[in-house]
Amino acid sequence: MRLKPSSMYECLHLDPNYMALTVQNLMTISESFHLLDIHKDELMNDLQTKIWMQHNTSLKFSQIVAIFELMDCNSTGFFDFDMTKKKRNL
Repeated sequence: MRLKPSSMYECLHLDPNYMALTVQNLMTISESFHLLDIHKDELMNDLQTKIWMQHNTSLKFSQIVAIFELMDCNSTGFFDFDMTKKKRNL
C-alpha cells in the first residue's frame, strides 16, 4: 500500500527503535479519527472507511474491502479506535 502524495499521513513513520508509531503520530491518527466520525459515536462504518482509504491510499476497492473486514472483527459493519475511547474516559 502506498499513501498518495497529498495525504497528510505520508509524514507518519515508525519509531526506528521500537518499530511503533510515536505518541505524536498516534495523537494525529486519533484526531483524524474523530474528525471522520461524523456520527460522533466513536465508530467508523464501511462507507466512511472506504472513502477515506480511496482518497489517501493507492489500494484497489477489493483490497479496501478486505482490510475493512479484518478491522471489523465482530461483523457489525463498524470498527472503533480503542485508544480514543480510553482517552475520553480518563
